[in-house]
Amino acid sequence: MVMALFARKKSAEGKAESLTLTVNGMKCEGCIERVVKGLKSLDGVQDASGELSQKKISVSYDPAVLKRDDIVNTIENLGYRVQK
Repeated sequence: MVMALFARKKSAEGKAESLTLTVNGMKCEGCIERVVKGLKSLDGVQDASGELSQKKISVSYDPAVLKRDDIVNTIENLGYRVQK
């Protein structure tokens, strides 16, 4: 059974949302860089970062342009599993 572990909140501008996801399969800083680069290539992503020890990826994005499912699909298409 896979559990959802994410947090959403609106930024002060009201245009961006922040999303933090637990991502399985990231084993090194290269994995973090690969996911961050993939996310930053998406239209609507304002920023992305990762924390290897916590297996977390944080993304700031414009929900008018991009949906949570688009972010999750991008990470999973890179070969990692997002906990749902």
